[in-house]
Amino acid sequence: VRRLARQTAGLRSAALGRARAAGRMRAVSQLTMGLASFAVLAVGALEVTGGRTTPGSVVAAMSLMGLLTPAVHGCGRVFELWHAARVCREKIAGLLSLGPLVAQTRRARPLTPGRGELVFQKVSARKAVRRLSARVPAGSVVALVGPNGAGKSTLLALATRLMDPDSGRVRLDGRDLRRVTTRSLRSAVALVGADVPLLRGSLSENLRYRAPGVSREEVERVAALCGVDQLIARLPKGERFAVADRGRNLSLGERQRVLLARALLGRPRLLLLDEADANLDEPVAEAIAAALEGYPGTVLMVTQRPSWLARADFVWRLEGGRLVEVRAKGEVRGQALTKARAKVRTKASPVPASNVVPLAGAVEQ
Repeated sequence: VRRLARQTAGLRSAALGRARAAGRMRAVSQLTMGLASFAVLAVGALEVTGGRTTPGSVVAAMSLMGLLTPAVHGCGRVFELWHAARVCREKIAGLLSLGPLVAQTRRARPLTPGRGELVFQKVSARKAVRRLSARVPAGSVVALVGPNGAGKSTLLALATRLMDPDSGRVRLDGRDLRRVTTRSLRSAVALVGADVPLLRGSLSENLRYRAPGVSREEVERVAALCGVDQLIARLPKGERFAVADRGRNLSLGERQRVLLARALLGRPRLLLLDEADANLDEPVAEAIAAALEGYPGTVLMVTQRPSWLARADFVWRLEGGRLVEVRAKGEVRGQALTKARAKVRTKASPVPASNVVPLAGAVEQ
């Protein structure tokens, strides 16, 4: 966070410098053209008075000056563009020099095949998560709920090893994430969230971003599962449709469908959803939830939508970085009837241990 803050401060300073340089160049170019126009008009008046030219020639000269003005202003932008390119080059070099936030150890080995069991063992991370111990059974769907700052997104970051815990261990199918290769982990774990948006490029490139070597048959299977096949049929040029930065030329529901399809390509064993249903209309959210039902792996998701909570096998409630409550599927269905009732039920006392599948989630002692 401190490194990112330093980079942000440097970028802000560079942007201000660029704005100052651009302002000076615009002022110089406008002053130059203004003086040139005045000079042409003054000299033309003297020449007309002396009988050495005609008013029409002066008007023609002024018209020529008007045609040259945009070109001169454009030349003034050359320095602005050069300065902007230099700033971008320096910032890119600075970000690349930071290196990854987590490093792969020399003894790291690829993940062995598994079903996607995720285990947190007394994990603490940057005061956002505090000695949390819990298990996500293979093939299950676990939903995370809780107030802002409870540690939900931090758990997802730990599960995909975007960050390492300060203490404790995170295991996937029995392997400590710090002891597996980054490539094999990225293949086994997929994330859908606001921090992994669509990129500028074709729809096909966005779909295959995680798994560029995936077969055509697999792409068609996942596209049909997520409803992207209907989107491809509607869009001009189909898969060659040019997606704007962050998918701005697609609707929110269309973007989420493509993001889900991109995550499912390559058959990851663990799928992480960070508010993937946020701001979606209920029909679109239900369609995406239905697509998830065809996914055979493990799902760990952050959501507040009652209909999605009803589909979860377990709901973990986090507060202050601690797991304070675990609820099984039957109770989630009961609280998902109305939003008001769901809010009341979330304040209920932790469920009895008899209602929780053993080791599915453990509240710390």
